Amino acid sequence: MSQKKRSVKLSSFARDVKAANEGRWFNIEEDFRIKLASTSSPEYKSFIRRKAKSYKRQIDRGRLDAKTEEKVQPILREACARFLVRDWEGLEDDNDVEVPFSEEKSVELLTSERFAPLYEIIMDIVQNEASFAEESLEEDEGNSLSTSLGGLSTDLD
Repeated sequence: MSQKKRSVKLSSFARDVKAANEGRWFNIEEDFRIKLASTSSPEYKSFIRRKAKSYKRQIDRGRLDAKTEEKVQPILREACARFLVRDWEGLEDDNDVEVPFSEEKSVELLTSERFAPLYEIIMDIVQNEASFAEESLEEDEGNSLSTSLGGLSTDLD
């Protein structure tokens, strides 16, 4: 009896380009979700190229000394806030007042050391290629679809 040869579908390597560029919703906490674009976003890449031009050689080599990393980090945080975070829902301040999304508020929060854990969560998501993989699930059936991603989930539009 011959065994069937195992294979992998080519589509398992496909990126949802629209979601990568325009964003996809991710549930961070029970009542907080955030719409994020991929680090492959042209605006994100362009901003970093412009702002971190003098550090390009070190970045390309993956060799950032502590001093250079300290200078580049604010650029990366601002790029994330401006070009990767597209929207959020369910974020409140400590007085239970809703914090509506705006690019300015995103920059304010993500460039602050106080909110470094949120920045790190966002970067973990956007740097994971699986976050923007094409979904071959039964989208045409009108089901509400969600995919698990390391404890987080993504709502597929």
